Amino acid sequence: MAGMIWAMLYASCFPADVHVTIEVDNKTALKLTVGEYRSKEHKALARVLNLLYEEFCRRGSMVCKHVRAHRGQPWNEMADCIAKRMSRHPPPDPPGELVQLLSYERGREWAWDVSPSNPDRHAYPPMGASGFEFH
Repeated sequence: MAGMIWAMLYASCFPADVHVTIEVDNKTALKLTVGEYRSKEHKALARVLNLLYEEFCRRGSMVCKHVRAHRGQPWNEMADCIAKRMSRHPPPDPPGELVQLLSYERGREWAWDVSPSNPDRHAYPPMGASGFEFH
């Protein structure tokens, strides 16, 4: 699911008139993305996936489709390789000072989201004490 989020965030860097196809070998992640499945275990992550997907659907600029795994599709093979490496050699934890700096005033990170001057603030889920609040 994280790979889908990263792919959609990367695709958001392109102008709206650029058509993007995201090919996925995980049917569950794909169905969570398009809203066909619900996840109790990863509810917030699945909701973020679905919100990103819905935004791209409104723009009419993205399609997600299933591809078979391990069939030589270069980007899919690269994603599998990265996932395998990260499962065997996870990155080290960031230094404590960095963690403290990034988490110190978390609400400030999203201050732009709730600013009365942001005309798009209705497009974002509200922030609660522990993060986004999905209803």
